[in-house]
Amino acid sequence: MRAMNGDLRQNIALIGLPGCGKSTVGALLAEALQWTLVDTDIILAQHTGLTKTAMMAAHGEQYVRALEAAIIMRACKLSSVVITPSSGVVLLVDTITVLQRSAQVVYLKRSCESILSNGVYTGKAHRTEAERIYRLDAQRSTLYEKFSDIAVENECECDKAVSEIMALLRCSECFPF
Repeated sequence: MRAMNGDLRQNIALIGLPGCGKSTVGALLAEALQWTLVDTDIILAQHTGLTKTAMMAAHGEQYVRALEAAIIMRACKLSSVVITPSSGVVLLVDTITVLQRSAQVVYLKRSCESILSNGVYTGKAHRTEAERIYRLDAQRSTLYEKFSDIAVENECECDKAVSEIMALLRCSECFPF
């Protein structure tokens, strides 16, 4: 994790595994701060009329990552923005570097077990999703740590995660809220 004291970055970005709460915590955090939320999944769906999964199936992962990178690059030129990129943003070196320059990066940590216990997946779909989540965790957890300024646990208590993020950033003297 990177040092924050004396930092002038004026945005917050949330990174972490799929299902860790980036969208929910991001929306709550943006509301609490009265900032703008830039949720890349929502923006992609609004502009294309497709879910991210459908876009990847139709156009491939590289195409979707390029669209997401463009959204993030635009958001990084703004201030007072909470940015919630996809879990794969840490794989895009140029994009994560720009994000780090303009935002305090918060790693939302949530256990694979907690992500999978949300009841969305059952039977074969649960086994397939479990394999994917555990694989992504093994591939990306060190990258989330590397590219983040702070890490916050989010085991299904999004309000608590928002309070902790605000307290940690306030203590770091990065933000005057």
